[in-house]
Amino acid sequence: MSVIIAKNLSVEVIDNAITESAFSTEIDEDNHIYVTGSQIEFPCWVAFLSEVKAVKIFTYIEFKETVIKSDALIFINNANMNVVLPCFI
Repeated sequence: MSVIIAKNLSVEVIDNAITESAFSTEIDEDNHIYVTGSQIEFPCWVAFLSEVKAVKIFTYIEFKETVIKSDALIFINNANMNVVLPCFI
């Protein structure tokens, strides 16, 4: 296991760590890493917030027009509580 020193952290270093963990990646026009492959069944991006040396993992979903807002919120809260994100150790 390698340790990345905070001052050496960058989008490229994070991208390399993700691809070495058997995921496929693309760096998009916003300089976010789009992660695919392995067990990920939904869109997933990783952003590096250099000003605070933080890594943000996020996704995006659109609901059908027929979905009731309360049902969408239940789904989102359930996903936040139960979706297991990979650990890069």
